[in-house]
Amino acid sequence: MKALIAIDSSDFAEKILAEVCKAIWSADVEFRIISIVDSAADWEKCEQLIHQAQLILNDRVERIKHKLTPHEVEGAVITGKLPDSIIEDAVEQKADLLIIGSHGETGCRRPELGSVAEDLVKRAPCTVQVIKVCKQTA
Repeated sequence: MKALIAIDSSDFAEKILAEVCKAIWSADVEFRIISIVDSAADWEKCEQLIHQAQLILNDRVERIKHKLTPHEVEGAVITGKLPDSIIEDAVEQKADLLIIGSHGETGCRRPELGSVAEDLVKRAPCTVQVIKVCKQTA
C-alpha cells in the first residue's frame, strides 16, 4: 500500500506527521511525503523556496523514518499549483491513501474543510484522510 502525505513547510505539518506516526500501519505501507512549492513565484524566488522546502523536508523525512521503522519513507519537493500537483503525484505514484491536513481558521470555527482540502477530497484518485489541525493545537 502506498500512502502519500502532502504537507507544507509550516509548523502545522509537524502535527500531521505526529498523527501519522501515532497510527498503527500494516507492514506493507510505503510512505511518500511531498511538499509543493508554488510555481507562480518568479524563478529566483522559486529556486530559493525549493531549496528551503527541500532542507525542511529532508529533516522531516529523516526523523519520520526512525518513527515509522521498518516502513519505507521517501520525500519529494514538487513545483506546481495546489491542489493539482498533489493529485498528479497521487496518480503517478498510484497512491492508495492521501493524507492531508486542514488548518484554515474558518474550518476550526466551523465544521468545514479549507478550499484545498475540500478540492482534494472531491478529486483525489484514492482514499483521503484529513487531519484537522487548529492553531490552538498546533
